[in-house]
Amino acid sequence: MTENFQFVGPDDIDEAHEICTLNPVSTRTGTVSGKETWSVAFTPDYSYFAWSSGRGIVRLIPWIRDDNTYDYRAFNEFVNKNNHRPSIHEERSETEHKVIEYVCNSNVWSLAFGSSVSHKKLTNTQLGYRHYQHLDDDNILMLAVGLHSGSIVLFNVFKREKFTLIDHKLVVRSLAFAPDGSLTLVSACRDNTLKVWDVKDDGNMVCTLKGHKGWVHDCAFSPDGTYMASVGARGAVFIWNMSNYKIVRKLVGHYHDAVNCQYSPDGGILVTSSWDARAIAWDPSTGQKLLEFHHIYPPMDPVFAGGANNSFTRGLSISPNGHHFATLCEDGYLRIWSLLDNSDPIAIALVEEPISCCFSPNGMVVAVGCRNGQVSFFVMPMSQNTSPKLQHLCRMAIRKTIPDSQLLLQRLNIGWLARYLSYKQMK
Repeated sequence: MTENFQFVGPDDIDEAHEICTLNPVSTRTGTVSGKETWSVAFTPDYSYFAWSSGRGIVRLIPWIRDDNTYDYRAFNEFVNKNNHRPSIHEERSETEHKVIEYVCNSNVWSLAFGSSVSHKKLTNTQLGYRHYQHLDDDNILMLAVGLHSGSIVLFNVFKREKFTLIDHKLVVRSLAFAPDGSLTLVSACRDNTLKVWDVKDDGNMVCTLKGHKGWVHDCAFSPDGTYMASVGARGAVFIWNMSNYKIVRKLVGHYHDAVNCQYSPDGGILVTSSWDARAIAWDPSTGQKLLEFHHIYPPMDPVFAGGANNSFTRGLSISPNGHHFATLCEDGYLRIWSLLDNSDPIAIALVEEPISCCFSPNGMVVAVGCRNGQVSFFVMPMSQNTSPKLQHLCRMAIRKTIPDSQLLLQRLNIGWLARYLSYKQMK
């Protein structure tokens, strides 16, 4: 008999409680019919939360920042208060953020934020990861929206300007901005290609990356912007060198389409999820498989995992402290895992047809987008709201502050510290 969990049942795993829900509110005429929330995202400074609220609408609502704990009743009231339909006369003031709504002429499949400020400057290097520089009108904050038509619409959030990038032929399934403030944008498309765009140069297309033999589902930059990962049909997982746009490594291990990828905050781990009902943690510098996280037990044979197995994974997000990550599955569960332990999820929640997710700035809340156009917010159980081990925090601090971690690992040779810094020894 197939089970959803390895050692225990769902009643024995902590529940992530739902604290509030965003419902689509816009019914403007002329919009498209699709209602799915295919993408959810935070601005780089975490001042806004954005979601593709269906029917070609993208909404940005202000977000409470820098709180280590939430009064969840007040949080619920805050979110719902800010999810009103904005007036056409409503403008962003210097002291208060307003709801922003963008109307597109096609179904929205992907969102990504990019800024002219490096992510290293936006995030404080202290171990708490809780202090953020605020972006203002002197900075460029871009929202890229990937559409069903193959177009990419770019919105300058502060100046309310927009322009369109046209070259893809099919659905733009994923977008990623380089984290160095260059506003280099990569798009992943169902036309089997990725494209690199220079947004600062009027959106000029730099090059087209070819190598995938089918749909490209997702892409993600490494934290230092040196590499970019892409995943796609037939289990393809590629690592690209962004200085010469060449594939430097192919990671082999998935039995079905790989649909999500994300680097850990220190770049030491790449996590991918697939329709084969698995998530895999890799060492991106070597291609070595570190851990597998299964959504079905016993694990399926490749011949069954490669077909319709009712356990396709649909979303992936790593917490800001690099200690947890979340996955969504067709069985209706949001699973929150320890990135260092694959025995069973540390928390779960049942959600109706979840398809996208992301962690909040402090890693305590997971936003989940659904096929019905809603976004539900789930809070980590109190038993799991503990700080990561000091060893892990030190590992992340070393990797984040030393420009070339691989050179450091070579000098350490094969000792215990080298194994720990390279996540060969996870705990």
